[in-house]
Amino acid sequence: MTEGMTKTPLYIQLADEIAEQIASRALSPGSRLPPQRDLAFARGVTTGTVLRAYAELQRQGLIESTVGRGSFVRRAPLPADSPGEMDLRANRPPLRSLAQDLLKTVAQNPGRFDESLLVDRMLFSSVHARHEEAAARWLAKYHAVDIQPAPLLCSSAQHALAVSLLTLCKPGDVVAAEESAYTGITMLAGMLNLKIVGVVLDENGLVPEALAAICKRHRPKVLFCMPNSHSPTTSTIPEERRHKIAALARKHDFWIVQDDVYGAYLENLLPPFRAIAPERSIFFTSFSKVVALGASVGFISVPQDLREQISSNIRIAGATAAPIFCETITQWMEEGRLDEIIVANRTEIAARAAVARSILGEAGLVSKPDCPHAWLPLPASTSLPDFTIRVQHHGIKLMRSDQFAVEHPIQTRAAVRISLGGAPNRTILTDALTKIKHVLQLASTEIPMT
Repeated sequence: MTEGMTKTPLYIQLADEIAEQIASRALSPGSRLPPQRDLAFARGVTTGTVLRAYAELQRQGLIESTVGRGSFVRRAPLPADSPGEMDLRANRPPLRSLAQDLLKTVAQNPGRFDESLLVDRMLFSSVHARHEEAAARWLAKYHAVDIQPAPLLCSSAQHALAVSLLTLCKPGDVVAAEESAYTGITMLAGMLNLKIVGVVLDENGLVPEALAAICKRHRPKVLFCMPNSHSPTTSTIPEERRHKIAALARKHDFWIVQDDVYGAYLENLLPPFRAIAPERSIFFTSFSKVVALGASVGFISVPQDLREQISSNIRIAGATAAPIFCETITQWMEEGRLDEIIVANRTEIAARAAVARSILGEAGLVSKPDCPHAWLPLPASTSLPDFTIRVQHHGIKLMRSDQFAVEHPIQTRAAVRISLGGAPNRTILTDALTKIKHVLQLASTEIPMT
């Protein structure tokens, strides 16, 4: 972690990363955080920095700490300080009315929701054939992954990523990733003692020539990437570029781990790396970004020769998908309800993206109709810390570009990611975006805060 020119204290950077993990449910309620000394060693900071980060998270009501037991994510987070607060950090599906669907599904299918869900059907045995078949159909339809063997089930995208790195890497190995990437990769790399190297991005995503240079210099064991609706920049890698990346993987003997949590928003599917380089790629997705944050179900597609080890590591790194959610998701697939949910969320995200462009388009906002977040680069004269502080004064929380940087936050262009699904409706989103525009206009004319 680097403080330097961002003027953002190290403990705030660390607290922000952990807060994002909690907001996205990568760290679930009740999860135990690493001991302060262990996290300090993994991240290359002092124990005092971790202590202050944990204190900040406790102040925000996100964690609770007890002497002798450690620090845990709160099971019931404290309410927001301000009733008008709008958290646009974590990407979440815009549709909010699924609780009644869940209760209806359970009531209408009592034979499916029996005691076996709490005993051994999913927790201590291999994946149930019916769920496995449903998962395979889903991946083929919404992610263009139509390849054997059938996918394995896991609890989340973070779980899938952890399992992939545990399987493919050993301490000291190099992992390449987009220079701006999902925050979980930096935390996992630190915990597993892996070196992470950032690959340059452009408007079409990861640049193959930059990856080739990294291969010669660092010999990565794994490339972790998000080719579709990249977070935070929204880019989608064109098909020709995907083939170039696959060719580099074969030439330099590294694995490609593809995160496709936003893939179901896309109507025009491009071939995943499981189709282009099936012998050296892992693909995973989950339902937290397209159905509900609490839908703790994910799918991993792997080559046959990795299947047994991946399956074992899924259990080692935590149980498989929550049985009740796994059954619910499978039921909704079979009934067509999940298709309806996806269509509804696609439609709403497209409408919200249009709203965002109408308000912030002239300010350089990057937003696409099939992407649940938008990316707002800031003018060179605008201080990123000052801008985000001013926005927070209006009750709006955003993700900063330095929080996504895998290597050098001080070299990252100032920008913010805006979750379009974070607001409960378009009216509230419009109000939040209008406030952001106002702050941006003021920031361009005022002397930076000190």
